[in-house]
Amino acid sequence: NQTMEIASKIRGYTKEGDKIFVFGVAPHLYQMTRTLPAGDIFVFPLPWFLAVSEDRILQGLIKDKPSIVVADRTVETEGQKITEFASQIDQYLQQNYTPIDRVGSTQILMLQ
Repeated sequence: NQTMEIASKIRGYTKEGDKIFVFGVAPHLYQMTRTLPAGDIFVFPLPWFLAVSEDRILQGLIKDKPSIVVADRTVETEGQKITEFASQIDQYLQQNYTPIDRVGSTQILMLQ
């Protein structure tokens, strides 16, 4: 139910084909909302994937400047918080995006 509510909110802020970024949230939200990942890079938010791809993802965020980011900064994988294993992305989001909506621990952020 929560994922459906998040998808509904995303659809309210975007249109089909828009680029967004999902950080620590169910990656199938792209498909559910008919949006695309910023930078055209899709990886699961796991420490071993982000260790290799964090710089490319960050460059994609900077290049595409998605108007909407969906983030759950509380997510942990194998005892590691996403804010630690993707700290560069987290910092960028905190510096450039403002929370505009929330569903549980998931925030919808808008580009400042």
